[in-house]
Amino acid sequence: MAQAKRKNTTAYAKTADAELFKLHDKFCKAYAAVLQLRGGGAGSLDTGTTQEKTRHRNWERAVNIATDKARPVIEAPALTLEGMLMKIHVAGFNFSYTKPGTFSVPYHGMICKNGIQHWEAGETDDSHELALVVSLRDDLHRFSGRRV
Repeated sequence: MAQAKRKNTTAYAKTADAELFKLHDKFCKAYAAVLQLRGGGAGSLDTGTTQEKTRHRNWERAVNIATDKARPVIEAPALTLEGMLMKIHVAGFNFSYTKPGTFSVPYHGMICKNGIQHWEAGETDDSHELALVVSLRDDLHRFSGRRV
């Protein structure tokens, strides 16, 4: 009797948050398009060339698509601590006033800088809501046993 071919499943497919991480993967693909199109902002200026303006419109479209893909991740219920932390991480893409260059994808389970992958609030941000999210994220990292 022939065995059925086994599908290659990723590690998160076996967790309670498998559907949430599938939404995360869709967001990551959309965010990759944003990164591919980023560059100089000359296309947003009146003096930009036709090519620069076209590239800028394509970048804006990619940002809108990535934002649309981030929303289901943020809105979906998380069933694990890791899922909660990933949702907060993805939410950093949609927040205004995050420190430039601190957001990254895909979510790696907090294995970046100092063992924790996270975006940072901008220095000019006076938003109490963003400070609350950063504080909750740090609390969850401590709860998980990871240093903040």
